Amino acid sequence: MISPMRAQGWLEGDPTGTIERQQMRYSGDYDFYDRDQIDALIAAAAGDQDATVYLTASMTGLRRGELVGLRSRDVDFAGQAIRVRAGYSFGEPVTPKSGKVRSVPMVPELAQALALLRQREFFTDQQHPVFAGAGGGHLDASALRPRYAKAVQRAGLRPLPFHSLRHYFGSMAMNRASLVQVQARMGHSHIQTTAATCTPRARRTMRRCWRAPLRRAMSRCRLRPPDAQADGRGLPEVRLRWWWWDG
Repeated sequence: MISPMRAQGWLEGDPTGTIERQQMRYSGDYDFYDRDQIDALIAAAAGDQDATVYLTASMTGLRRGELVGLRSRDVDFAGQAIRVRAGYSFGEPVTPKSGKVRSVPMVPELAQALALLRQREFFTDQQHPVFAGAGGGHLDASALRPRYAKAVQRAGLRPLPFHSLRHYFGSMAMNRASLVQVQARMGHSHIQTTAATCTPRARRTMRRCWRAPLRRAMSRCRLRPPDAQADGRGLPEVRLRWWWWDG
């Protein structure tokens, strides 16, 4: 926040420059709603558009700025996918946090909700935002936060940040896809970030996914007989065939 303000000339210096950095330690225990609670949140939304915002965040893992920046052309109904081409920050379109465009599968439930939202009378052009604000412009992300908090209260849920909806998607995706696939769908630059946001159950699944291929790789090790060694010292030659190349 400070850097953009300095770039605009609103601040002459960095008021946080003299503050001592505090080391942060994360337990890796991320809290998020389960599916029944998300359904309750959607039912308590202030309107159909907010309800679809919450559903999209939960089913795709898009960040809040990416949801605001989503345009109608980014929703591929035929291909059953959502293309994350841009985010929206400080009133301007920005590249996604990872710096790369990505594609996220679109489940039928979400496709139906987005199709219903598109049936509105105005702001249906391909360049218009999926979640339109006043006058067809981008949704006000800062106003979305308090509406989300009120929906949480109406649903009788424990207070969790909007970003927790993204954690729900990541955790559920880990039970259905590989770690690399989840990294790509969530737009993480580093795979360690994806692994750190997994639930313990998902991490156990990840370890099981690695264990079997590793055993298969080790079973393909071949030892050449000692008398076949050119130097005659009887040292075994180990040859590994990579499991992800030959299935």
